[in-house]
Amino acid sequence: MMSLCWTRCLCLTNKSRHAPHISAGKILSWHLVRWKHSEVKQKPPPPPPVRQILEKTVLQQQEEHPASIAARQATNIGLFIDGDNVPPAVFEPLLDAVASVGQIKIRRIYLDSVRASRWGEVLQNLRIDPVIVPRSAGGAKDPADVALAFDAGLEAAKANVTAIAIASQDSDFAWVHQQVRLNNKQAFAVLRDVGNIPSNIGNLMRPFVNDILYYKQGSARKPLGYRLVSNFNLLDSEIEQIQGVSDAETDQARERTGILMRFLKEHGYWELACDPQGFNVNLLFAAVAKFFHVNKMGCLTVSPLSLGLEEAYHAVHGKTAPWTRYSNDLVFVEPIMTPERALVRAMGQRMAVTASVGGPFLAKANADLVEVVLRRLWYLEAGEPVSRPVIDLFLESNHKELRARGFQNTPDDDVETLHRLHEIFAARNEVQRWRCNARDLGVRKDLVKAGLLLSEDCSRNDAFNAMGNYMKSSMGCAELPPSYGVRLARVRNSFNQHQPNLRK
Repeated sequence: MMSLCWTRCLCLTNKSRHAPHISAGKILSWHLVRWKHSEVKQKPPPPPPVRQILEKTVLQQQEEHPASIAARQATNIGLFIDGDNVPPAVFEPLLDAVASVGQIKIRRIYLDSVRASRWGEVLQNLRIDPVIVPRSAGGAKDPADVALAFDAGLEAAKANVTAIAIASQDSDFAWVHQQVRLNNKQAFAVLRDVGNIPSNIGNLMRPFVNDILYYKQGSARKPLGYRLVSNFNLLDSEIEQIQGVSDAETDQARERTGILMRFLKEHGYWELACDPQGFNVNLLFAAVAKFFHVNKMGCLTVSPLSLGLEEAYHAVHGKTAPWTRYSNDLVFVEPIMTPERALVRAMGQRMAVTASVGGPFLAKANADLVEVVLRRLWYLEAGEPVSRPVIDLFLESNHKELRARGFQNTPDDDVETLHRLHEIFAARNEVQRWRCNARDLGVRKDLVKAGLLLSEDCSRNDAFNAMGNYMKSSMGCAELPPSYGVRLARVRNSFNQHQPNLRK
């Protein structure tokens, strides 16, 4: 029956084309001041208790962004974007709109090879997977729409997503949404907000979906003009300051970027072509961060990156200081994770990710590199040795990125595995962006609801023992992993899969 329904769906679709963890509450309540490098002009007042701030902020966000009951219940969302009518200028506000009702587990855009090549860097930065669909010669059916509808149907039949969102200005996907709902999944249409002009496509889609998510057309949304600052004098640094910034400060001149590239290349920090139009901004910023560390330049804006590059230009242009050349002994790592919804609403998707993980960091490319990276990504506790369960957890969480680096088969020998990970982490001219292990706040809440933990504020040791009791009683584990991070990941996955009523 399901196969027949999706066959009909595809046929109809092919008709004619139409720092520690930073909470949102803490960020919103801190007094925003302007800093320049490491000179302090004014100190922010101490923030109220984090729990009080976060609860207040979440309530405010819910009042400011009302959603239907169905939308609020959506947890894991598969997002499918029609590349024919959704330009890159709206990707970030589009992601913000979808993230307001759940966690985006799948991000795909369906487009031709020309757009995929042109938009490659934007898609990579926002972790949107391009699905390249060749254009067929002649015919009224769009093969990209066919592929999108087919994939949406496949994912709707799986258990890892509870909602399907389709971003398109076409009404052709109405039947797809209807079949998603028949499969007991939530269906969302993601459309441009055209202001006071009535939306015909919205009126057409409303009977077929649970809710319509609107996003503003134009540049990425920056509601309060945040910027995040780290001190790169230190290794393994985290975000130190959260500051206000005017929109004018985020403008970046291409000629200044070219000058900065040539300066970094002259001193050994930049090895690629000095092309201010066709470059990877993440690799350029990594070179800047290494330069700041080696030459003890102090604080630098890490988000938005354009402002950090502008600061770097002003810090070195016209200066005759005896700059130290790079000795190729540093690694720049960008942790990533799914941020809190309130944080996304406040700061936008990209900056919220940076704030959630404490920002990027530098590490020495020595024998301890793998251990340092795993600890900073929360797979290892302080003083905990690297073990096989910890390695396997990192490999599982980052399997897609590792596969793209040629890490196909995991060696049985731990030493060989660590050696290969070291080679990947230390690779030059590669963006080191890796997914963190989950924080334990959600699991603590679930353990309290399950009666295994007295309160969410219990000690780490109490949470560790409660997770062990849950693994014995509910998961049937005879042997418990000694690693806090491994227990956390397994318990979290169990709650998500088997007890959706306790899911965060």
